Amino acid sequence: MTPLLARLARPYIRAELPGWYPLYRALGGEDDERWADAGERVFTSRFHPYRFPVRLSNWSERKSWFLGRYYELETQLCLEHLLQPGDVFIDVGANLGMLSLLGAHRVGAQGLVIAFEPNPSIADRLEAIVRANEIENLQLHRVGLGDLDEELELHVVGAHSGAGTFAPLDERERRELSFSAPISVRRGDEILDPQRLSADAVWTMKIDVEGFECRALRGLEHTLQQRRPAVLTEAIEPQLVHAGSSLRELFDLMRGHGYDAYALRTRHHGLGRELALEAVSAPAPGLSDDLVWLLPASVQRTRLEPCIVR
Repeated sequence: MTPLLARLARPYIRAELPGWYPLYRALGGEDDERWADAGERVFTSRFHPYRFPVRLSNWSERKSWFLGRYYELETQLCLEHLLQPGDVFIDVGANLGMLSLLGAHRVGAQGLVIAFEPNPSIADRLEAIVRANEIENLQLHRVGLGDLDEELELHVVGAHSGAGTFAPLDERERRELSFSAPISVRRGDEILDPQRLSADAVWTMKIDVEGFECRALRGLEHTLQQRRPAVLTEAIEPQLVHAGSSLRELFDLMRGHGYDAYALRTRHHGLGRELALEAVSAPAPGLSDDLVWLLPASVQRTRLEPCIVR
């Protein structure tokens, strides 16, 4: 059962009024034990009209229920600016599809969302959400993306559904392992190249794969060169290093394709927050966990121009 005080406070937290996060913590929002038997709830996001079921025992799904959105606000604001009707949105590491559904709403019937989610149980839930909402412009591929066609072990550490990784585990992570299974990994180009899509379509890609970003991008090199998408990536150095990569490798790879990096941040706007992009020339301490990569003079950069901090 959902605590009464949490239900009463939810509208205030959903509006993200001053002090919402201390209130959320005071109500036990970050305490998993309080929500172990809270069950499932269905809500409609602030960023799309689709009904979305969440399990309140999971910290990220619980926060989405309170806020009416995926917890990474910057990424959602960036996609709102980037995606327009008729566009193509590629969601690599789609998880339960909060961003895929935002994309499906933004690109409309003439556009297309192509989502990749390798975790079988999560992909099952995403497929059920798509079916229940009768979403017809979203394709789901139940594979991971990398630079080779192979089979790798997918590990989920802890209870967070989005924590699946193909990286090797240390001893602590093995003790907290909640799921492990061999999963098909494909080169993204092999799936995307045969798609019969308009050459004029504007593409955006989001990649959140727990440190496997460089491997996924190397399998998407033809897509990067031919479709020239805007690319949103996580940029978390420990995760990249754990997967055998680095921030420097990520910057070198994307710079090699002609992209400039911008850190995703927010700034105050009235009682709310708005997107603020800061140009980043190289990896440095304090770098944002999320970056958007844009080509100079591209349609996508023009769409984000009002958000770039001078």
